[in-house]
Amino acid sequence: MTKALSVADFYLAGGTALALQIGHRQSIDFDWFISELGDPEILFKRLKSVNIDFRVTSTAIETVYLNVDNIQVSFFGYDYPMLQPIIVHPVYGMRMAGTDDIGCMKLSAIASRGSRKDFTDLYFLIKLFKPLEDYLKLYTQKFSTRDIGHIVRSLVYFEDAESEPELAMLKPLSWNDLKSEFEMWVKNLSTKIRFS
Repeated sequence: MTKALSVADFYLAGGTALALQIGHRQSIDFDWFISELGDPEILFKRLKSVNIDFRVTSTAIETVYLNVDNIQVSFFGYDYPMLQPIIVHPVYGMRMAGTDDIGCMKLSAIASRGSRKDFTDLYFLIKLFKPLEDYLKLYTQKFSTRDIGHIVRSLVYFEDAESEPELAMLKPLSWNDLKSEFEMWVKNLSTKIRFS
């Protein structure tokens, strides 16, 4: 699959791309992105050409969900600028988004659904790479917006995430510690950032 998708400029992002880069948790769903997905039939033909068996679970504009060997594989048309160059995994050869882009995508995901995996991924990004304030600034660049108030508020709303099962972690993490850290990070955000 990697060969078929790399030729077409798809890149892996989301939790699996991050897990392949930092090894913090198990993640078995694949989220592939491209600037414009277009006609899903072209994608299906590409996958069939490399003998990949799949079942279409749903489609929408610029979105396709497949089941491949009982693994969820998603494809998205995603026309936002990349903040970092694409990374090529040294072993598997797949093209992947860098941590800055994944961080911005995780902020967007938390604002819309607040899942445990998105909080966990963003937590490790902040701990390992950049402070929250930097990711918020990058978010405004990637998505050409100054309105981040709803993003900040969502970072301390954990109710939806707490109803989800615990993740299979490869690096230790206490959910209560994660919540405390996010509450502290939000409280300490610089007043230089404008929260609309």
